[in-house]
Amino acid sequence: MRLGLFLCLGIGVMTTGCGPDCQTTCEKLYSRGGECNFTSAGDPTGELNYARCSDECNEAIAVPGEAAGYNPQEKTPSSKAVELENDQQAAMWMDCIEEKSCELLKTSSGRFCAPIW
Repeated sequence: MRLGLFLCLGIGVMTTGCGPDCQTTCEKLYSRGGECNFTSAGDPTGELNYARCSDECNEAIAVPGEAAGYNPQEKTPSSKAVELENDQQAAMWMDCIEEKSCELLKTSSGRFCAPIW
């Protein structure tokens, strides 16, 4: 009985994946009713930033690569442009967004989990 339950759970995890994905990460940041609901003067509904977030995340996921010095856990000055270049960077970014509060993501003294558009 336990072996069957273990196998079922293991197979379920392998087929459904684990952790955040581009959609849930971008929804947290930009969707109405999302956790953070970030907007900007040029995008008062967050729709444009959601689309950009989703496009850039999905493009990065499609490119195999290494983190190459990217560390979303370090504060990044808002003057520094950061782009997700590959799957490793995108995965680290999504994990960072998932574990940080919206208040911490909004700090003006430096951005955690860059890029946030």
